[in-house]
Amino acid sequence: MATATIHEDMKTGKPQDMTAEDTLLSIEGVTKHYNTKSTGFLALKGVDISVEKGEFLAITGESGSGKSTLLSILGGIAPPTEGRIVVDGIDIYALPIESQADFRREYIGFVFQQFHLMPYLSALENVMLPLTITKRTDSEMREMALDSLERVGLSDKAANLPSELSGGQQQRVAIARALVNAPPIILADEPTGNLDTKTGADVFDLFEGLNRAGETVIIVTHNPELSSRTGRTVRLLDGLVESDIKR
Repeated sequence: MATATIHEDMKTGKPQDMTAEDTLLSIEGVTKHYNTKSTGFLALKGVDISVEKGEFLAITGESGSGKSTLLSILGGIAPPTEGRIVVDGIDIYALPIESQADFRREYIGFVFQQFHLMPYLSALENVMLPLTITKRTDSEMREMALDSLERVGLSDKAANLPSELSGGQQQRVAIARALVNAPPIILADEPTGNLDTKTGADVFDLFEGLNRAGETVIIVTHNPELSSRTGRTVRLLDGLVESDIKR
């Protein structure tokens, strides 16, 4: 579904308050409650954050602070218990379920700690995967995937299987896959967590380069050295925003 259609769905839902001109993403009073067999658990307790276009934001905090939960909610994967997420003027959880899937494809590029590459597909074919449900031709998809691999410095590895690539190269393929649809937002959950220190720093260099090129990047990391390299760090503690530091 085209972005314009997603906006049309938004108009048919609840009335929306448009965000400020340069605000791309607004997190408004977000809570998340998980029910277990014995008790409930409140992972997020009323989080408010606005993210401008072109920001490089790190979300940090101890294990269990709500970092990954918040990223899943931002990406349209898990609805909040209360509150809303507004992206480009769209209240994403007010969309019909099928339009939420279209939103994720159009607006979000995901990068995870686990690379989630298909072992039997080449690097090029892995990057092409998000395009296979579009109406683009094979040649268009190949060209877009090759361009994306070139952005991460792996155009010479297009024919390689994941098993023929290093961990850092596999993560670069995963980043290329996240970029191939040209989404407005890149969400990365501990993308250096499975890499050694040097390789992790190199991958982080890539995110810095993408941000300098105009990409909006939101990254969850427990590494204070890496988070200090972003333009802004939001630290969560027990489901609340403990600090929000811009550099």
